[in-house]
Amino acid sequence: QAFTGGECPIEGELERYLPIIQLDDYMQGFDIAQVDFLKVDVEGYDYKVFLGAPETLKKTRFIQYEHWDDKAEFVKLLSKDFLLYNIGFRNVLGINTNLVDEEDVLPVIGLITLRDYASLK
Repeated sequence: QAFTGGECPIEGELERYLPIIQLDDYMQGFDIAQVDFLKVDVEGYDYKVFLGAPETLKKTRFIQYEHWDDKAEFVKLLSKDFLLYNIGFRNVLGINTNLVDEEDVLPVIGLITLRDYASLK
């Protein structure tokens, strides 16, 4: 529910609430035209973040996320625009085929999986 907006309670000495907005609203609010690399690691809520980011995903070249329960949901949601590579334990690298040239794919995979920083020019 929080990924559709609203507030998140933070417990502690003083209970307070932090506003939560969808990624699309954040992007629009800061007038961000494109994202080169989006890393999402929200302890099992990655899919819900993507549900609140359809416009952001169209403008994102690479995404990295974790799948937890049902990776088929991610494939259904993302595979139209992204090539999805399993890069480790529950980690997936998504490459937006509409925004990334074919020759840029292998260097990024090398960077992510092998930490091959020299492959980036």
